[in-house]
This record gives sequence, C-alpha cells and structure tokens, in this order.
Amino acid sequence: MNKNKSMLILYITLFLYGCDTDKFGNKLQTQSLTTLTTKQKLTTQRPNVTMQKSKIYSSQKPILSAEEEDKFKLLKYALDMDLKAYQQHYTNPKAKKVANIYNNIIQWISNDLHIQEQKDLINSFNHIYTFIKNKLDNNPNMDIIQYIKGAYYNFQDDEYKKAHTYDSKLYGNLHGEKHNSITMFFYLIKLNAIERQTNLQDNEEFYKNAIQKIKNELQDKTSDSYKHSLALWKD
Repeated sequence: MNKNKSMLILYITLFLYGCDTDKFGNKLQTQSLTTLTTKQKLTTQRPNVTMQKSKIYSSQKPILSAEEEDKFKLLKYALDMDLKAYQQHYTNPKAKKVANIYNNIIQWISNDLHIQEQKDLINSFNHIYTFIKNKLDNNPNMDIIQYIKGAYYNFQDDEYKKAHTYDSKLYGNLHGEKHNSITMFFYLIKLNAIERQTNLQDNEEFYKNAIQKIKNELQDKTSDSYKHSLALWKD
C-alpha cells in the first residue's frame, strides 16, 4: 500500500512539473517574440528618423528668392561687364593678375555652395539696385540687363555699336573718354576692393575679404566708389 502511494505521489509530481515546464517554455517563447517584434519596430523606425533629419537639414539650407535671383543676376552681369572692359583697356602684367583674381572672385561667389554669401551681397546691393531701377524709368523700352549693357557702349564691339545708339542722358556724367556714372561706379568697386590691395592673393581667404569690401562699397553712400560716380549724377 505504501509502495502504491509513493508511486502515485511520484506520478503527480512529474505531471505538475511537466505543466510548469510548458508554461515556462511558452513564456520564454512569448518573450522572445516580443523582443524580436520590438527590435523589428526599432529597425524599421530608424530610416524614418534619418529621413526626417534629412528633411530638416534640407529646409534649413538657404535659397534665393525670385527677387534675390534677379538682383544677383544683374550684379553679376555688371561685374562681368566691368571685367571685360578692364581686360580690354589694361594689358600690363599687374592688370592681368588683377583680372584673373577678379574673375575667380566672381566665380567663387556665383557657386551654389555660397548661397548665404550671395544673399548677404544682394542685401548690400539693394540701394544701388533701386537707384538703377529709377534711372531705367527714363527708358521703359529697355530691361535692366539691356540698360547695363548699354552703359558699356564704349567698350562694345563694332557690331553692337552699329545696332545701337548711345544716349548719354541715360547714364549720367562722363568720366574720362569712355566711362559714365554707371561704369565708373563698378570700375571703382573693383579698384578699391581688389586692385588697391597691397597683397593680392588668389585664394579663398582673399576672395572673402574682397567680397566684404565690395559689400562696403555697395551699401555705403560715403564710399569712395559712390562719391566719385553715382553721387555726382544730377538729372
């Protein structure tokens, strides 16, 4: 009898142990699945975080407005025209060095990597842009690029001169044989910001310093460039 009781107790114990083992195994399996699901969620969420960061950085990158683009286009065109006039008139070794650095500065500021520098330069150009727009009102048949091109009439080729007539009333005072108030202004900007620098350097640090000087000449009504050109223009 005692032997039978002992066997019964053993069977009951083994049965209960087996039930607990199944529960423990199921619990482990559930925990493993939960952990795996959590990891999968984290893994799938990471690209979204990266995309969100990318969108934030993209939205923070400065861009030019349509108005700023127009102003920068005009300023760059005027600087390019002044460079061509300078290269035509001056051919000595120093002038060639100045022209090369001047061209590199224009190309540097025009690069899309320097949008913020462009915006700052455009902001300093606002007063001169308004000045030119007001003068353009005297000839509504021209757009503003044509107006600047006409200012450089004396530096244009014969083909251009045959097709166009120079109207001195549109461009202020005569400065020397070829310059008027518009062309003299941009010539003096180059002279003061680049040519008169004692240590001409063809590198980015010099470009940045030159751009800062150009900004000063553009926005300051007491600047040498403004005083000796546009300020003398009396309608």
